[in-house]
Amino acid sequence: MNNDSVLSARTVGLLLCTVAVLAGCEGTMSDLIWIQQKTVALNGADFERCVTFAMGSVSGVSINTTRSTNSDIALNVKLTQTIPFLGVDVQHRANDTAEILFTGKGTHESDAERAAITPLLESIAAAVSKACAKSSETVLTLKDVQFFKAQEISSSPLTIRISGLAFHSSLAVRNITVAQDKNSLQVLVHLTPAAENLSVTFSYDLIVPNSIDMVSFGEEKALIWHRSP
Repeated sequence: MNNDSVLSARTVGLLLCTVAVLAGCEGTMSDLIWIQQKTVALNGADFERCVTFAMGSVSGVSINTTRSTNSDIALNVKLTQTIPFLGVDVQHRANDTAEILFTGKGTHESDAERAAITPLLESIAAAVSKACAKSSETVLTLKDVQFFKAQEISSSPLTIRISGLAFHSSLAVRNITVAQDKNSLQVLVHLTPAAENLSVTFSYDLIVPNSIDMVSFGEEKALIWHRSP
């Protein structure tokens, strides 16, 4: 297993043996508590929202809503071979990180069965990292908009109302920004994991200065308006 992500049964066993030295330390290492873990940076993202979103992309993983709290999200996982007494959690740490933990009391599984957990641990960590990283922000593309409209609603000042519905699984509109490049404006609709206070629809009134001849949409700069000759 990866030494950076695994606290081995042997390490924990030595600690427990030290504590219990007066009573003796009988039994095998497989009878002791073991942990596999991985730490992921949150980059200032909302822990509960981005972890919830991330779990939707990992096969065989779901959230245990009964056991979960705002800072400790418990997971249900499907393994090829069931491991009794296995706990899986994503915990929010004070240093702006999320820690994914697989913990168990190794009384029924072999070291090989424990090692089989590692790929799932890595998949969960990768999903959380992607969902919580600022760099993973999604910008809406025109092909993913339903009921799109770009219509002039005023001539003085010239104003275009840009509206539509973001047809994107599990994402909602966070905000809208506009960038200018010489005589054109680029409208960007930024998406984020869906939440109760967010909507999948958007409507934005864009004031077009006299110096602007074109308006585009998304990072692909799809042309949505141009000034008539």
